[in-house]
Amino acid sequence: MSDHPHNTEPTVTGILSIMQSSGLTLTEAATLLGFNWTDLPNVNPFDSATALTSEQATRLQLMSEILNALPNLHDERTAPGWLHRPIAGLPFFGQTPLHFMLSEGLRALRFIHRRLLAAQNGIFTSTPEARRLASTLPQPEIDLEP
Repeated sequence: MSDHPHNTEPTVTGILSIMQSSGLTLTEAATLLGFNWTDLPNVNPFDSATALTSEQATRLQLMSEILNALPNLHDERTAPGWLHRPIAGLPFFGQTPLHFMLSEGLRALRFIHRRLLAAQNGIFTSTPEARRLASTLPQPEIDLEP
């Protein structure tokens, strides 16, 4: 039995390990979690999210859920590479999700979190371009009268 109480909150060291196994450097992972990478050796592996600043706790939770969503949306071969694959559509404009999150911070983490959870739950949105294209397609006659 452990001297430490069981905690279901993601821990910094646990998420860092998962992030590094997904191909992120320690510096990238620390930045996404709101840490300076030089502070990471001082992080207690048994600290829960409650020992973090509010923003760090939010970042930790978002990254945990992002990383958990990827294997549900992609096969085991492609899920780890998703963070490193350029995406042409908005708001990425050819950037990788990783670069987008690193450059745009918490706003980007929230965006990607919402996008992945929506896809995981079958909620998809369309772009204005897709709606314009759809409006040009032939539509069948619909007779609403019996």
